Amino acid sequence: MKLIKLLTILVLATFISACTTTTQPVQLKPTLKATKQQNIGQGKEVAVTIDDARKFKSIGKSITNTRTNPTVPVNISGDVADTLQKVVDQGLSQYGFKSSEKGATKLKVDLSTFSYKATEGTFKTSVIINTVINVTATNGNKTYHSSYEANRSFSGVFTPSNKDNAKNINLAFSDVINKMMDDKSLMNFLAK
Repeated sequence: MKLIKLLTILVLATFISACTTTTQPVQLKPTLKATKQQNIGQGKEVAVTIDDARKFKSIGKSITNTRTNPTVPVNISGDVADTLQKVVDQGLSQYGFKSSEKGATKLKVDLSTFSYKATEGTFKTSVIINTVINVTATNGNKTYHSSYEANRSFSGVFTPSNKDNAKNINLAFSDVINKMMDDKSLMNFLAK
C-alpha cells in the first residue's frame, strides 16, 4: 500500500512539473575530435569573427506529455556566438594557428541554421536537429567559401527528455564544427 502511495505521488509530481515547464534550456558544450597534433598553422595569426546569423534564437519546440502545454521552446542557454568562438579558437590552435584580432588572414564563421524539429507519431516521437555553418576565409586577395551541415535524429516511445535533447543538440553542434575543422582545404588556405 505504501508503494502504491509513493508511486502515485511520484507520478503526480512528475505530471505537475511537466505542466509548469515553459522552456527547455540547453547548455552548449561542444567537443572537438582529438586531432593528431598538426602544426599546419605554424603560429600564424588568424582573425576570427563569429556571427550568429539565425533568424530565431529558439531552435525549435519540444513535445511534452501535457494537454495544457503540448510543446515548449528549446532554447540555448548563454551566448551561442561566444561558445562557437571558443571552440573555433580551440580547433585552430590544434592545427597550430593563433586566433588574433590583428591577423592578416581572416576567418568569418556564420551559424546560419540551428534547428530542432519534433514530430509525434502514433507510437513514437521523432526529433531531427539540423546545424549549418558557412565560412568565408580571406588570405590576401584570395577568398575561400564553404558550408558545413550536420544532422542528428533520434526517436523513442516517450517524449524526449531535456537530457536527451541536450545530448543530441550538443552532438549535432559538435558534428558541424568538426566538419569545418576537418576541412583540409580550409586549413591549407589559412596556412598559405
